Amino acid sequence: GAMGGVINVVDRRLPQSAPVNGLEGEIGLRANSGAREKAGAFWLTGGRGPLLLHVGGQASDAGDYRVGQGWSGGSRVDGSQRRSKTGSLGLTWLGEQATLGAAVTRQTARYGLPGHVHNDCHLHGLHLQCDDGHGHDEDGHAHHDHDHDEAHGHVPVVDLRSTRYDLQGEWRKPLPGV
Repeated sequence: GAMGGVINVVDRRLPQSAPVNGLEGEIGLRANSGAREKAGAFWLTGGRGPLLLHVGGQASDAGDYRVGQGWSGGSRVDGSQRRSKTGSLGLTWLGEQATLGAAVTRQTARYGLPGHVHNDCHLHGLHLQCDDGHGHDEDGHAHHDHDHDEAHGHVPVVDLRSTRYDLQGEWRKPLPGV
């Protein structure tokens, strides 16, 4: 990914050409033992004539990462678990001189934030306020107003929900000689 910038990613959500036989796709499965991960993904694009339909999705589920000996937290990194699901649907019109496509993608994810030092930092208006490690902020007031995933001790968990909309068009040779 790009940090602090824009990255141009070309994917299959908005097909740029018709499948040779009217239909194409892929399916993939993955597993690993380090985090007891299970994952799968698929995409399918179909259509004849000017309209193409694309569907795709993925799901993954992984537990806490397994680490070697000497890790102070035991044999697994507490809070490194993650679970995600993504689905997308796209429709593209292919004309002789132009194309126009639209897609929507929905993503949900839940993952831990390992290595979290519990200083109980939270926003108060536009200011970040942190306690002193004993439940008191810089002014001596007691605070504790956010949740932790009880299954993973005191590790915070991100619960992400995102919907992305894409619109892409192209007009070839809009002016003679260009």
